[in-house]
Amino acid sequence: MDQSVSPTTFLFIRHAQTVWNKEQRHAGSTEVPLSDQAGHQIAKLTRKIGKAEVKITALYSSPLSRCRFTIAPLSRELHLPVTISDNLKERGLGDWEGRSPVDLAPLHPGYHFPDSAYTGEFRIPHAEPLEELEQRIRAFLNEVHDQHPGEQVAICTHSGVIWTIHHRIATNPPDRFIWPGNCSITTIVSEQNHFKLTAYEEI
Repeated sequence: MDQSVSPTTFLFIRHAQTVWNKEQRHAGSTEVPLSDQAGHQIAKLTRKIGKAEVKITALYSSPLSRCRFTIAPLSRELHLPVTISDNLKERGLGDWEGRSPVDLAPLHPGYHFPDSAYTGEFRIPHAEPLEELEQRIRAFLNEVHDQHPGEQVAICTHSGVIWTIHHRIATNPPDRFIWPGNCSITTIVSEQNHFKLTAYEEI
């Protein structure tokens, strides 16, 4: 990350509710359709960000459809294209994808949905290592910081990605556990050689 450029402000948006979110199932990198609540959430999010005082100059999204569909109305509202980045994909959860607490809690004492998939407490067969998840998120942050100095960008991604930013990347992690809600907004600012969490808001 080039420290000679002005800070970048990142608005990290979690996608709208999916049917597996509603059923409390781990989605990971599986394609899952949006739920019947998603349209209302997306409309509310689009109105909020579309009316923000600080101008957004770029939009990014995970390639998974739940993110692309969530950010599409904002793209139309702001007349900005959406750049797709594989670094924004959700963590691949291997054998846990599609499974719920009913399936997993009896097998793993101390299991909690959904955070047990990201804290590293359990070894998930065939899952993407947490270190690799963090590495690709940092790569995305550094790249966008260098491409958009002094600008504000909006990014639609997944709960595990945002949780990793909150608790593994931000130099000021929250003092309480935050699991990002659907269409929530996490604001991150690049500062010197690190990233600072400045706001979290539910929609």
